[in-house]
Amino acid sequence: MRSARNGFIATWLALVLLIAAAPARAATILHLSSSATVKVIPDQLEATLAAEVGAATPVQAQAAVNAMVSRALAEVRAVSAVTASTGGYSVWHVSDPHSEWRASQAINLSATDGPALLGLVGTLQADGLAVSSLAWSLRDETAEAAHDKAESMALAALKGKAERAAKLLGMHFAGFRRIWLTPPEGPPVRPMAMMAARAMPEPSAVPGETSVTATVTAEARLDDQ
Repeated sequence: MRSARNGFIATWLALVLLIAAAPARAATILHLSSSATVKVIPDQLEATLAAEVGAATPVQAQAAVNAMVSRALAEVRAVSAVTASTGGYSVWHVSDPHSEWRASQAINLSATDGPALLGLVGTLQADGLAVSSLAWSLRDETAEAAHDKAESMALAALKGKAERAAKLLGMHFAGFRRIWLTPPEGPPVRPMAMMAARAMPEPSAVPGETSVTATVTAEARLDDQ
């Protein structure tokens, strides 16, 4: 009787050890991605203007462009809503149709108050400066907030996609093994037509919706139900 019981225990222990030693079935790994887009109205207007003068000598050309930029910056300082910085400075010689030295310097303007900047641009155009670019863009904080919202939407969609795939395969979504988040791109810019930028007495620039997109990629683990 004792030997029979010992034999049963030995058999049971052997079976337990055999089951424990059996390799577990590997989980199914599903690779998937999802994107989401948020529409945002640009909230920063940027303009670049150039002061350019021609003269008989390089000294005269530089003196004239320096005076033009100085007057322009005085006009800018009178508009508190607008931020300004100076750009590249160039001096070069041309011979066609006649010999002449030319000097040029750029002025960069930005503001969240579009009408204030446009009014200033019109004034500077009347003073002889030429608009080389005029565009609406997103401030860094606005672009970041929009990207965070799009990313949250993409993550929610990614989870839903993994759950639907698992259900179709007759499996269970056990969670994400890895997730990759795409870094945000630079703030989207909406350039304005240059015909509008040259219009007098001031240019027109009406912001329209721009898109901010976030993409997430992941490895989802699927187990047998």
